Amino acid sequence: MILLDDLDELDPQDNLDDAWGSVSYRGTDSLIDIGLNSLMLARLVIQLASELGIDPFSEGTATLADSRTVDELVTVYERALHSRAEQAA
Repeated sequence: MILLDDLDELDPQDNLDDAWGSVSYRGTDSLIDIGLNSLMLARLVIQLASELGIDPFSEGTATLADSRTVDELVTVYERALHSRAEQAA
């Protein structure tokens, strides 16, 4: 999973379980609270752009300020993918 790859770089003193498999996130969790710093978020956005073929932030359809929680980040990408699908139809 993309997010877990980035989380491997967190400081061991962060408040996360030692076993990544037991870590779970709620959609309402803030990106900061789950340990994403700005560099990790940038890497995540780059990897999502590579894998999904879309970057809603560089395309101007969203700003990083629109993505404070896990759900908000997912929603930004869902909207961008939906918009691309509509344009292709």
